[in-house]
Amino acid sequence: MTNFSSVAAYLLKKFWLLLAVLLVLFALVLSAARYALPHIEHNKHLLENYINEQYGVNLSIQSVHAVWQRNGPSIVLNSVSLAKNDASPVALDIRQIYVELDFWESLRHQLISSTRFELRGLKLDIDADRLSGGDKNNFPVVNAPVTKPRTWLIASLDMTTLSVRI
Repeated sequence: MTNFSSVAAYLLKKFWLLLAVLLVLFALVLSAARYALPHIEHNKHLLENYINEQYGVNLSIQSVHAVWQRNGPSIVLNSVSLAKNDASPVALDIRQIYVELDFWESLRHQLISSTRFELRGLKLDIDADRLSGGDKNNFPVVNAPVTKPRTWLIASLDMTTLSVRI
């Protein structure tokens, strides 16, 4: 019986040690993300390139600013424009996009969760003839996959600002 209890105590100690190490590693990764977030401006081209390659569109972002707030990162994209081309019947210009991500909610559901999403200075141009072209249209932006439908509550809408609360 003492052999079993000593093995159980040994395994329990190793379990707690593993748990402590994982907790410290998680804290280090979270701290590194918080300190690296303000430097996202230097890597905005990675986001532009990813969207351009994934959807075959011409997206440009003038500047990106990000800080860590209470519940997670807050990201501001300035002068975002999507040019109309062969891959997209939609053109848009947005003066500013403001997104507050809820880190803990996103972690819990393993899906990006936002507590605040604002579009300021939205100008949208849709070529309805090309968009409603039947089955012959193959626009990656229009046919982008939706991972999980969400219910959106529009908090306020005016000519210059669109605020969405999820």
